[in-house]
Amino acid sequence: MTTSSEKVAELIFRKIIRKDIGSLVLDGDSLSVLMALDGEKNLQQVAEKIGVDFSQMKMIVANLLKLKLVERVEITKKPLGQDFLQFMLDQLSYAMGPLARIAVVDAFKSFGFSQKAFPAEKADELVAFLAKGIPREDKKIEFKKAMVQKIRSREN
Repeated sequence: MTTSSEKVAELIFRKIIRKDIGSLVLDGDSLSVLMALDGEKNLQQVAEKIGVDFSQMKMIVANLLKLKLVERVEITKKPLGQDFLQFMLDQLSYAMGPLARIAVVDAFKSFGFSQKAFPAEKADELVAFLAKGIPREDKKIEFKKAMVQKIRSREN
Protein backbone atom coordinates (compact mmCIF):
# COMPACT_ATOMS: atom_id res chain seq x y z
CA MET A 1 0.00 0.00 0.00
CA THR A 2 2.16 2.77 -1.28
CA THR A 3 -0.54 5.36 -2.07
CA SER A 4 -1.06 8.49 0.04
CA SER A 5 -2.81 8.13 3.40
CA GLU A 6 -5.86 10.02 2.15
CA LYS A 7 -6.30 7.61 -0.75
CA VAL A 8 -5.61 4.59 1.45
CA ALA A 9 -8.25 5.82 3.91
CA GLU A 10 -10.87 5.62 1.15
CA LEU A 11 -10.05 2.03 0.13
CA ILE A 12 -12.60 -0.66 0.82
CA PHE A 13 -11.77 -4.28 1.65
CA ARG A 14 -13.76 -7.45 2.30
CA LYS A 15 -12.96 -10.75 3.93
CA ILE A 16 -11.95 -13.78 1.90
CA ILE A 17 -13.19 -17.11 3.20
CA ARG A 18 -10.33 -19.58 3.34
CA LYS A 19 -10.57 -23.27 4.18
CA ASP A 20 -7.40 -23.16 6.27
CA ILE A 21 -8.51 -20.18 8.40
CA GLY A 22 -8.43 -22.34 11.53
CA SER A 23 -4.68 -22.81 11.23
CA LEU A 24 -3.94 -19.07 11.24
CA VAL A 25 -3.13 -17.12 14.39
CA LEU A 26 -4.15 -13.45 14.57
CA ASP A 27 -3.80 -10.96 17.42
CA GLY A 28 -6.88 -9.23 18.81
CA ASP A 29 -6.54 -6.04 16.75
CA SER A 30 -6.04 -7.99 13.52
CA LEU A 31 -9.09 -10.13 14.28
CA SER A 32 -11.17 -7.01 15.06
CA VAL A 33 -10.13 -5.40 11.77
CA LEU A 34 -10.81 -8.60 9.84
CA MET A 35 -14.29 -8.90 11.33
CA ALA A 36 -15.09 -5.21 10.63
CA LEU A 37 -14.06 -5.24 6.95
CA ASP A 38 -17.46 -5.64 5.34
CA GLY A 39 -16.86 -4.62 1.74
CA GLU A 40 -18.82 -1.40 2.24
CA LYS A 41 -17.02 0.82 4.75
CA ASN A 42 -13.68 2.35 3.84
CA LEU A 43 -10.59 1.90 6.01
CA GLN A 44 -11.03 5.25 7.76
CA GLN A 45 -14.60 4.37 8.74
CA VAL A 46 -13.54 0.92 9.97
CA ALA A 47 -10.64 2.37 12.00
CA GLU A 48 -12.97 4.88 13.68
CA LYS A 49 -15.65 2.25 14.30
CA ILE A 50 -13.34 -0.17 16.10
CA GLY A 51 -11.04 2.45 17.66
CA VAL A 52 -7.80 1.48 15.94
CA ASP A 53 -5.17 4.10 15.08
CA PHE A 54 -5.06 4.57 11.31
CA SER A 55 -1.31 3.93 11.00
CA GLN A 56 -1.82 0.65 12.85
CA MET A 57 -4.81 -0.09 10.62
CA LYS A 58 -2.65 0.22 7.48
CA MET A 59 -0.11 -2.27 8.89
CA ILE A 60 -2.83 -4.73 9.91
CA VAL A 61 -4.50 -4.59 6.49
CA ALA A 62 -1.16 -5.02 4.74
CA ASN A 63 -0.59 -8.17 6.82
CA LEU A 64 -4.14 -9.44 6.13
CA LEU A 65 -3.48 -8.93 2.41
CA LYS A 66 -0.25 -10.97 2.65
CA LEU A 67 -2.17 -13.73 4.40
CA LYS A 68 -4.81 -13.56 1.65
CA LEU A 69 -7.56 -12.97 4.21
CA VAL A 70 -8.88 -9.78 2.59
CA GLU A 71 -9.22 -8.36 -0.88
CA ARG A 72 -9.76 -4.87 -2.16
CA VAL A 73 -13.22 -3.93 -3.39
CA GLU A 74 -13.04 -1.91 -6.58
CA ILE A 75 -15.36 1.06 -6.43
CA THR A 76 -17.07 1.78 -9.69
CA LYS A 77 -19.51 4.22 -8.17
CA LYS A 78 -20.04 7.48 -9.96
CA PRO A 79 -19.00 10.44 -7.81
CA LEU A 80 -21.08 13.57 -7.33
CA GLY A 81 -20.33 16.05 -10.07
CA GLN A 82 -18.92 19.52 -9.54
CA ASP A 83 -22.22 21.06 -10.72
CA PHE A 84 -24.12 19.18 -8.01
CA LEU A 85 -21.60 20.15 -5.33
CA GLN A 86 -21.73 23.82 -6.33
CA PHE A 87 -25.54 23.81 -6.38
CA MET A 88 -25.60 22.16 -2.95
CA LEU A 89 -23.16 24.72 -1.55
CA ASP A 90 -25.18 27.59 -3.04
CA GLN A 91 -28.40 26.27 -1.53
CA LEU A 92 -26.78 25.61 1.82
CA SER A 93 -25.18 29.06 1.84
CA TYR A 94 -28.61 30.57 1.30
CA ALA A 95 -29.94 28.54 4.26
CA MET A 96 -26.96 28.87 6.64
CA GLY A 97 -24.82 31.72 5.46
CA PRO A 98 -21.01 31.58 5.57
CA LEU A 99 -20.99 28.49 7.79
CA ALA A 100 -22.11 26.40 4.81
CA ARG A 101 -18.56 25.73 3.56
CA ILE A 102 -17.49 24.47 6.99
CA ALA A 103 -20.60 22.28 7.23
CA VAL A 104 -19.86 20.70 3.84
CA VAL A 105 -16.22 19.96 4.72
CA ASP A 106 -17.34 18.42 8.04
CA ALA A 107 -19.99 16.34 6.27
CA PHE A 108 -17.48 14.82 3.86
CA LYS A 109 -15.17 13.99 6.77
CA SER A 110 -18.05 12.38 8.67
CA PHE A 111 -18.88 10.18 5.70
CA GLY A 112 -15.23 9.30 5.15
CA PHE A 113 -15.04 10.48 1.53
CA SER A 114 -13.26 13.29 -0.21
CA GLN A 115 -15.35 15.74 -2.21
CA LYS A 116 -14.08 14.24 -5.46
CA ALA A 117 -14.88 10.65 -4.45
CA PHE A 118 -18.25 11.08 -2.73
CA PRO A 119 -20.59 8.51 -4.35
CA ALA A 120 -23.62 9.96 -6.13
CA GLU A 121 -25.91 7.28 -4.69
CA LYS A 122 -25.29 8.70 -1.20
CA ALA A 123 -26.41 12.21 -2.19
CA ASP A 124 -29.68 11.88 -0.27
CA GLU A 125 -27.80 10.90 2.91
CA LEU A 126 -25.48 13.89 2.48
CA VAL A 127 -28.43 16.25 2.04
CA ALA A 128 -30.18 14.86 5.14
CA PHE A 129 -26.96 15.20 7.15
CA LEU A 130 -26.44 18.81 6.06
CA ALA A 131 -30.10 19.71 6.61
CA LYS A 132 -29.78 18.79 10.30
CA GLY A 133 -27.40 21.73 10.72
CA ILE A 134 -29.82 24.33 9.36
CA PRO A 135 -31.34 26.10 12.38
CA ARG A 136 -34.43 27.65 10.73
CA GLU A 137 -37.12 25.15 9.84
CA ASP A 138 -38.33 27.11 6.79
CA LYS A 139 -34.78 27.27 5.36
CA LYS A 140 -34.30 23.57 6.09
CA ILE A 141 -37.44 22.70 4.12
CA GLU A 142 -36.40 24.93 1.19
CA PHE A 143 -32.94 23.32 1.14
CA LYS A 144 -34.36 19.80 1.14
CA LYS A 145 -36.88 20.58 -1.61
CA ALA A 146 -34.25 22.16 -3.85
CA MET A 147 -31.86 19.27 -3.31
CA VAL A 148 -34.50 16.59 -3.92
CA GLN A 149 -35.33 18.28 -7.23
CA LYS A 150 -31.64 18.38 -8.14
CA ILE A 151 -31.15 14.71 -7.24
CA ARG A 152 -34.21 13.70 -9.28
CA SER A 153 -33.03 15.73 -12.28
CA ARG A 154 -29.68 13.90 -12.15
CA GLU A 155 -31.44 10.53 -12.22
CA ASN A 156 -33.47 11.33 -15.36
